[in-house]
Amino acid sequence: SGDNGSSPSVSTPVAITVTPPPTTVATAFQNDSRHDGMDLGDTFNPATLHQAWSVNLNPTSGTGTVSYPLIAGGQIFVMVADVASSSEFGSFVALDAATGATDWQVSPNGGLVGLTYDGGQVFAQGATGQLTAYDAASGHVNWTIPADGDSITAPLTAYDGELYTSGSGTLFAWSEANGQVLWSAQVWNGDMSSPAVDDSGVYVDYACDYSYRFGLDGTTRWTDIFGCEGYGGATSGLNGGHLYLHGGDNGPALILSSATGVRTGAFGGNGMPSFDATHIYEVNGGVLDAVDQSGSPTLWSFTGDGAIDTTPVTTNGIVFTGSSNGHLYGLDSSTGAQVWTAAAPGSVSTIDGILGSRPGIHIGLAAADGLLAVPAGRFLTVYTN
Repeated sequence: SGDNGSSPSVSTPVAITVTPPPTTVATAFQNDSRHDGMDLGDTFNPATLHQAWSVNLNPTSGTGTVSYPLIAGGQIFVMVADVASSSEFGSFVALDAATGATDWQVSPNGGLVGLTYDGGQVFAQGATGQLTAYDAASGHVNWTIPADGDSITAPLTAYDGELYTSGSGTLFAWSEANGQVLWSAQVWNGDMSSPAVDDSGVYVDYACDYSYRFGLDGTTRWTDIFGCEGYGGATSGLNGGHLYLHGGDNGPALILSSATGVRTGAFGGNGMPSFDATHIYEVNGGVLDAVDQSGSPTLWSFTGDGAIDTTPVTTNGIVFTGSSNGHLYGLDSSTGAQVWTAAAPGSVSTIDGILGSRPGIHIGLAAADGLLAVPAGRFLTVYTN
């Protein structure tokens, strides 16, 4: 508008078109660092949701297994294993999210157990502790930490410039910039629990339900033991000021205050739960139940083909799950009514921890950036509007 020392502007306005950034990213097992399965940045239209592409990532042997996907920066990242010959994921593949074409691929010595994404880098960890940071776009190795012989059976988690990894008896925090150890803490029975992380801290749940909360600085905030039932050693989910422990294959499914570690309730199901703003979603005997976040009552149930075996990912109004028979379902989150279905090229499931005698297998859905990514056996299939 000008003032005593200058005249008003007389320039012509210039319109500049700015491409909006991706709406969301899927950065870790079960979609994010909290492992809550939530993708609240996307709204899918079930009327136009369709398969964009499907790729066979192990065409030679035909016995491959594809891990949980990461979605970020126009790419999708997965691990692939030949289950007939290896107990570890052997290949790490970066795919173009629009076409499914391979952008780059590596096969690290010692196999892989987990992937996570943050700040333009993808971090991969092997079963004996090797930790590597890759440039997500090019696959260039930015830094690597050699294997130290530690037994790694759970995916690592990236959060706000730091990496958190669960070893056999030790929880580590690493710098994403250079791989420097920032802190470490001794834990009991450290095994198949991928760290759940948010601003309140780092949470792990090990065998015999040894559960821990650490501050982001490594200080111990609380430790609780809930008894040796089942395997324990399972990935916890964070949601709404609570920590949800599903306790492995047979352990108790408990709800804790994330602030204090005090038990506040319990929930059903025989696997990981997922969440949206109002519900817990849990699989129980081949049926998906939507439950109040306190753990009861059940608000609706969906049977599908009776073989639902997949912890959902949730978007604005739609809950996506799948069955061991290869059926995919999209459900109205308020009523449980089916609004979408598709056929995957193989069995669809969520696996956290143990598959038969094989440790460290983590498989599940991911949703972000307008994409639903579904691993099914050796195939990865992506759906979009």
